[in-house]
Amino acid sequence: MALSPRPTNLVGTVPGESAWLTELATAVDALTAALAAAAAGTTILQAPVVAAVTATADGLTTGIIPATCNFAQVTSGNSAHICVLPTPVVGKKITINVGANGFQLRSSAPATVLLNGATGGAAVQSAIAANSTVIAECIGLLAWKTYFLDADSDLAKTAAAA
Repeated sequence: MALSPRPTNLVGTVPGESAWLTELATAVDALTAALAAAAAGTTILQAPVVAAVTATADGLTTGIIPATCNFAQVTSGNSAHICVLPTPVVGKKITINVGANGFQLRSSAPATVLLNGATGGAAVQSAIAANSTVIAECIGLLAWKTYFLDADSDLAKTAAAA
């Protein structure tokens, strides 16, 4: 909604001032309502949160992908080291870029939070190849699905956790 130019008359009263203020108030109310509706129905765009994650023998400390992260750069000493996804939040999507060594990917609670449809268990994890990019998407309160792009960007599913 475009506002009329503000009337200016520096001597005495300003003709049309009341109508202009009413028009301004209406525009402010419309903008406030639009912002409230947008905030209630969608996520306001935010800058990506990037994290450096180092896979560890047990997946703890530096091996945990932060919940606020939407891009993780993973380094690993060897392919047996582990990274752990954050607690599931439906709709959460994390891009994981993998360095020269692959790693094992686990959910935050392997016995109950499924990874790629695995049946669950204390050490359920998926092997992630070196020099790949993994996309992890939370599809339920107890489930993540992942797929990956290999070194030359071929798309493939990540093997079911075992």
